[in-house]
Amino acid sequence: MDKMKHKAMIQAGLLLALFILCFWGTLEGVVHTWMANDDYSYGFLIPIMAGYFIWEDRKQLQKIRVCPDFRALPFLLFFLVFAIYGILGSSYSAVRPSIPFILIFITLLCFGMDALKKLWLPLGFLIFMMPIPGVMNRYLGGPLKLFSSKIGAEIIRLWGISVHTAGNIIDLGFTQLQVVDACSGLRFLFPLIALGVAYAYFFQKSPWKRGISVLATIPISVLTNGLRVGLTGILTEAWGSKAAEGFFHAFEGWAIFMVAFLFLFAFGWLLRFLPDSDWPFKKNEDSQSPKQGPQTIKNNTAAFITACTLLIVVGGLSWSTSALPAITIKGGLESFPLKIKDWQGHQDLISKDIVIASGAEESFHASYKNSRGEVVHLYLGYRSTPFLENENFFHTPESCFPSSGWKILEKSTYDFKQPLNFGDMCATRMVAEKMGSRDLIFFWFQTNREATHSKNINRLHLALHALKRDNTHDLYVRLITPVINGRENEGEEVLERFAKDFSEAWETFFKKNRIIGSNS
Repeated sequence: MDKMKHKAMIQAGLLLALFILCFWGTLEGVVHTWMANDDYSYGFLIPIMAGYFIWEDRKQLQKIRVCPDFRALPFLLFFLVFAIYGILGSSYSAVRPSIPFILIFITLLCFGMDALKKLWLPLGFLIFMMPIPGVMNRYLGGPLKLFSSKIGAEIIRLWGISVHTAGNIIDLGFTQLQVVDACSGLRFLFPLIALGVAYAYFFQKSPWKRGISVLATIPISVLTNGLRVGLTGILTEAWGSKAAEGFFHAFEGWAIFMVAFLFLFAFGWLLRFLPDSDWPFKKNEDSQSPKQGPQTIKNNTAAFITACTLLIVVGGLSWSTSALPAITIKGGLESFPLKIKDWQGHQDLISKDIVIASGAEESFHASYKNSRGEVVHLYLGYRSTPFLENENFFHTPESCFPSSGWKILEKSTYDFKQPLNFGDMCATRMVAEKMGSRDLIFFWFQTNREATHSKNINRLHLALHALKRDNTHDLYVRLITPVINGRENEGEEVLERFAKDFSEAWETFFKKNRIIGSNS
């Protein structure tokens, strides 16, 4: 029996080592985010806490009945395929949240349900070490920003200060405050839920009290973030815009987080006055399962080999794809021509920080005008090494326009009437409005062989390129033209003509200037 236990421990160690090697690039990116972004600096504590949970339960772990469960295999395959899509398709939103689930199903496959019952908390807790996926920030961050803005504005009014809100912008008259993504409360919510889980584990014994303590962190986080926004407005009115910037703003965030932590403890104190009954989780004594018999350990060699093989395959794909050479542009993307047939352009320079934050390695932005007086604003984002999981992917108008005060009125797809470089293709079509001005927007993504209107399909194209060892670049194209007197059809015609001329110009420019194998 002791020999089998020793074997299981060696297997667990080998699987962990293989897992780290397999997802080394992803884990390295996560740690870099912890170090570079103060919002995620708490991430270093999450694996430490998970390890402590395991240490606390070490005596029970010694009693685990090893019984491999191949029912976990389909679920493990699903998350591994999803992770491959994220790694090769440059989607950290896919691969990072998959990591705890992969660990959970490897545990179930190799060691069985008894092991999973004792390890689900520390393994599941690792989800909190992952930076918030962009899709979550896009769909939850926006509503949270608006809600925080409203709460903050009401607090400012209670202080006797006149204030007006427009979306996530708070107008104080003498200055404006914008509730950006970092202040939406989502990044405030994630660590507070993790803290709620740890608090419930250490300070609450009743299952229902543990559950409600974790759930309580959600309204506490939202309300205290609104308090933070309101306090920022009050301090800005008293001491100027410096109160909303730099050290003061960061210190204020930490102070409000401590207030949220105190609220959580106060809520837990109130729970002391309620009974510790396990209702509704309490089981009828007569229905409880009989005590477990003697400890058994089944041979799990086949499951162990299966898990190792899958990890080696995923790791091999990841490491081999990283060896594909970059496809750079001689003279850089900024050398793209400003003269395209009848269109004459004027280039607008973009700072390097903004380029990196937008998910591109290089970018090009120019305003073109033809002899008819039609205007098109062209933005290009370029990645010479588009494979492998990356924290930033191309930012589309859906994610960046609303934070600039634009309202998305329409979103659909547009089928180009004329075939472009890739034959029949379509673009995402959007209509955005700001202060009475409307713009028509087309955007799409293209590799050296495929073009699509969808970011997710573009990532699939990248993953397929990597699997086929077919090296490629990745290009994001965005066209914008003003809508005159509501005539969107005329705007479509303008963008259609420009797209045709641009596609021909890009094909000529890229074939002439691409450099394969340069890492500069």
